[in-house]
Amino acid sequence: ELRQILELCAATESGALQERVLIKRLKGLEDSSRYWSVCMVAEHLRIVNSMVKDVMLTLAKGVTPPMVASTAAVKPSPESGLASIGGFESATRELLAATAKLETLETKARFAHPWFGPLTALEWYAMVGFHMRLHRKQMLRILRTMERGV
Repeated sequence: ELRQILELCAATESGALQERVLIKRLKGLEDSSRYWSVCMVAEHLRIVNSMVKDVMLTLAKGVTPPMVASTAAVKPSPESGLASIGGFESATRELLAATAKLETLETKARFAHPWFGPLTALEWYAMVGFHMRLHRKQMLRILRTMERGV
């Protein structure tokens, strides 16, 4: 998913990446996330992947993080720009590097996802791929909606 998102962004004109577009709702996407730009999606993924890395590292120590996961806490700024794409790439590569060093992702400790409930580090890791795929589809829908002018 990382590679596909980066390729999609590289193949798109920078102005289009920053344009907010109202899209039809995707299954699994909150209604409040329908009026985003590709850069806003990348910023959201940066925030989430960074937080998930920290959650997984804490769970791997056998500790439940002391915070509460919140969808409101991971909303991007409407002013998210091109730097958000590099930030997304860095955060995702850091997550992959950090988790590769862990002995196991199968943890007894769990941390609650706002929609899916308590997850182990392994379940959080699986959620990252699913989450990035959903938002790659969102990016594609944003760009297709701009092309059609709908």
